[in-house]
Amino acid sequence: MTGELVLENQGFVLRNKRLVKYASSYIVSIASLFCLTAMWKLSATAFSPSDFELFALCRRGLSTLLPFIELGIPLAVTQYVALDHVRQGNRNEKSILVAALFWCSAFGLVAIATSWLLAGRIVKFANLPVEFAQYLPLVASWAVGTAFFALASGWWHAKRQFIRASMARVLMFAIPLPIIALGNTSMHVKMGGVALVVSGVFGGVLLNILRTCDHGFDLNNFRTQLRNTVAFGVPRSVGRASLQLMLWLPVMFAAKHGGNLNVSAVAFGISLIVAVGGVVSPVGALIHSTLSVKIEQKRFNEAKKIVLGAFCFSATISVLATILLWDNLPYVVSIMLTEQYVEIVPLLRVLLIAQVPLTICSVMQCTLDVINNSPLNLRAGIVSLWVCACLVWVSPDADAVLYSLVGSLSLRAVLVLRDILSTFRSCDQVLRELTKEANSDCGMATQCT
Repeated sequence: MTGELVLENQGFVLRNKRLVKYASSYIVSIASLFCLTAMWKLSATAFSPSDFELFALCRRGLSTLLPFIELGIPLAVTQYVALDHVRQGNRNEKSILVAALFWCSAFGLVAIATSWLLAGRIVKFANLPVEFAQYLPLVASWAVGTAFFALASGWWHAKRQFIRASMARVLMFAIPLPIIALGNTSMHVKMGGVALVVSGVFGGVLLNILRTCDHGFDLNNFRTQLRNTVAFGVPRSVGRASLQLMLWLPVMFAAKHGGNLNVSAVAFGISLIVAVGGVVSPVGALIHSTLSVKIEQKRFNEAKKIVLGAFCFSATISVLATILLWDNLPYVVSIMLTEQYVEIVPLLRVLLIAQVPLTICSVMQCTLDVINNSPLNLRAGIVSLWVCACLVWVSPDADAVLYSLVGSLSLRAVLVLRDILSTFRSCDQVLRELTKEANSDCGMATQCT
């Protein structure tokens, strides 16, 4: 009787912890959305139309460049730290984080140097405004700081410290607000200030995490983790990089052809649908460490239930968000920007359709990230990017470009879901073989007896 009571109490505590975990993550996601809204509002009112266009390009450039600096390393931190807790009792966690910090810093320095030396050629190739060249090194520096945040967030998710990860996310969106609001300073100075503060804050956070690690640093283990983190992260970065390149293609089209497709409008619209999906996307990060452990322990049925629940939740919320925002977009635009930008509402409604497959892809991709199968992570990203590039290339007008993006994202969502189903069928086959071997061993033991 006492044992049953203890188990019931443990189950009650576990359910309460999960409730607090999910509730805090979504409260903070909504807070992040408010911070993002405030940032766009401040930029629309503080900057001139030309500077606002450059700011919108900087935001989109940040998102596009980030996967090439991270290269999936934060995912490796979440994966290996969570598994190290199960296998080794946190013996290798410091080496894992140092290796991840080394790679992100190295890739970040390469990105900053490249954007500084080749800024003119990059801007010319992408048909972007010439003034954007001076902002490219600042965007790369901002991306390095954001990569540091991703490493810290990946660490906290592996440690199940979800509230810290959520609060850091709010901080990342809140840091630019006071800097953008500064009066009598140029946009170049403000962008430099944002990049410097973000990099400094989250670089300091990572150093503090390293200082508090229980186990010391092992050079031999560090070399092993250098190989492991990059081997795990790079194949998974292709999917994220291809997604950001897909979202960049309409911006390039707008910069080259202009017309009804304004650069700042497209960049803002894409940021809007990503932000709406960002309210749901923490599901992927929250279940990553749990899925890693379940699949490591070959508890595939439990893993399938987690993935199915995440899919149903993300699909339901994204569809409801689209329905809710459809008629209220003029109010959303006037709140996030100013009333003079209400004319971009038809463009935003087309992009809003893309929010549903984009959100599903963002949440479901975590399942493929957990499984060490590189072709699955490459296929959906490369095929959808190739289709999107071809459709944008032959598109006669702005509307066709936007619908090409919607169709390509939908194709990507279908491919990701198909890969997940095929993966779990393979897992079921592995489980059947293991069960067959176990039964065979039991039969042989019985005969020997």
